[in-house]
Amino acid sequence: MIRPNDHDLGEVRTRKARSKIKSDLNIVELIDCANYPIDQPESGQYQSIVKFAREALDVDGCIRFNQFIKNDYLTDLRRETESLALQALFSIQEYTPYGTPPDYSFPDGHPRNNTHRTTSGNVTRDLIPKSTLIQQIYLNPLFQRFIADCLEALEIFPFRDPMRGLIINAMPNNTTLGWHFDVNEFVVSLMTKKAEQGGGV
Repeated sequence: MIRPNDHDLGEVRTRKARSKIKSDLNIVELIDCANYPIDQPESGQYQSIVKFAREALDVDGCIRFNQFIKNDYLTDLRRETESLALQALFSIQEYTPYGTPPDYSFPDGHPRNNTHRTTSGNVTRDLIPKSTLIQQIYLNPLFQRFIADCLEALEIFPFRDPMRGLIINAMPNNTTLGWHFDVNEFVVSLMTKKAEQGGGV
């Protein structure tokens, strides 16, 4: 799923040339390129998908690509992230949707003084080996170009911060992710395991 965020942090541009990471895995093997031909950006099918994505982002603010990852590799991704989830850092601190302490100069019910607690965990990028499938997706230039095209961006870059950019969210039973404003210009989420229940509005 791709969605722009509420904060505009500046321009993003598309690089004309990026070095591919060294791996035995071809990204075309991992992604369902028959339905999402990210390796053929000049094709009519690619352009149609990008057009659909842009229209959906304009109307709904998000776009979902079903079965983007091939089923065989999705199983591997799930096992990989579940194994890494054992290293997740959990927080019990309360904070507002802005990630700040409450500011009671705002009226009652305002998000600035409405606190909550997120009990789900995060595995930061510095703990995710570069050999993992999820890192290979994140750093792949074909994938980056596809996301940039969907966002109508000239360029996107990975975070320089080794603890951000790529994060695995771990949500064991009875944990929650509190409502919040993201501080990134956009977010790409890859679901490796469907929730057994919940998620309704």
